[in-house]
Amino acid sequence: MIRIIFYLLSAFVGIYINVWYMLLILENKSKLLTRKKAKKFPKVSILIPARNEEKNIGDTIKSVLSMDYPKDKLEVIAIDNGSTDRTSEIISTFKKVKLLSERKLGKANALNKGLSMATGEIVGTLDADTLVNKDCLKKTIWYFEDQSVGAVTNFVKVDNEKGLLGKFQKVEYAFSAITKKLISILNSMYTTPGTLSLLRRDIIQEIKFSNDTLTEDMDIALSIIKKGYKIVNSLDAVSYTIIPRGFRNLAKQRIRWYRGFIENTIKHADLMLNKRFPHLGFFIFPMAYITILIGIGFLSIVLLDFFNSLQLFIKSFFYIPIADQLSLVPGSIPRLDSILMSSYSLISFIFIFSTSFVLLLYSLKLLPLSRLYFYDKKRCKRDIALLPFYMLGYYFLIMLLWCFALFMELFRWKKKW
Repeated sequence: MIRIIFYLLSAFVGIYINVWYMLLILENKSKLLTRKKAKKFPKVSILIPARNEEKNIGDTIKSVLSMDYPKDKLEVIAIDNGSTDRTSEIISTFKKVKLLSERKLGKANALNKGLSMATGEIVGTLDADTLVNKDCLKKTIWYFEDQSVGAVTNFVKVDNEKGLLGKFQKVEYAFSAITKKLISILNSMYTTPGTLSLLRRDIIQEIKFSNDTLTEDMDIALSIIKKGYKIVNSLDAVSYTIIPRGFRNLAKQRIRWYRGFIENTIKHADLMLNKRFPHLGFFIFPMAYITILIGIGFLSIVLLDFFNSLQLFIKSFFYIPIADQLSLVPGSIPRLDSILMSSYSLISFIFIFSTSFVLLLYSLKLLPLSRLYFYDKKRCKRDIALLPFYMLGYYFLIMLLWCFALFMELFRWKKKW
């Protein structure tokens, strides 16, 4: 009975989410690539916190200084956050960049240091390993003509796509880009990442960046929403981020993100089931935790089935007398082959995968390919071919990292930025 309930619940959640997103796309088709020209150009202060970023900081600053924006309205402030390499030396070679030093470690401390010196009406946050398109600022600044907008985020592309893990992350970022745009339409955008997110200075001067969570960008976004302002997303403004290479670096980044997500949903628990924020409090956050738990459930089944099969292999191949009572898979938990062979499970899996596939293809049709992650038709076909492996392989890898994050938060492991 538990088995049937789990799979029916998983199928229902998967189908519900896919249909929900597809209907949202159809309903807001005209809003996905809204374009306007700014009537005025307010002064913008861009804060670039950096710690031991000698490899990337130069290119990041060059991309910022090359942006098509009135030079007298652009202020660039780089904050060296206790670097032990040549980061400060490289920053100092750019005469148009203000160099500050903040020895108290933590990205939030560096951002607050820069904020205290910023003079722009709008403040942008930019990671030291992120590049921006020349027109990125002009394509986002016009949103602030609406006084209800408190922050604007942009479209993040992968800069260093290499290897299978890099290609999987590229597909992941494509899904994420569409998702962020859709939830921003519902005023539920819950993060302002360091990819040149723009924020009203008067709002964040009151809120301040905080170090009490591992993801200050999510904390500041939720604080802005609670003050009654909107956070919008632009798919027209593009920045490029350097993604982690290798499993170890990816795990370090994602565990920090996922622990930060948990910390912020606890810190801002008053958003949950709050009628003032219906989409965020009644759907986005609750559904996020439900899908995480379902994913961990599937991961557990796969791992238990694998170890049980390994045990049977050892017993039969090496004739090791391991007692049958040591079976690692409880009787109430189905084997993976029974999951895929049972009719209702197979139909559910095919339906969930198919709707996800159609959703991505339809989104690609709505948005010009050059504006999404797939730069040409050949690469588009190649990346779409990765979807089955992404959903069956990379998905379980992410769920494994979620397990680590939940474990670390539960046992209060030391935080590492």
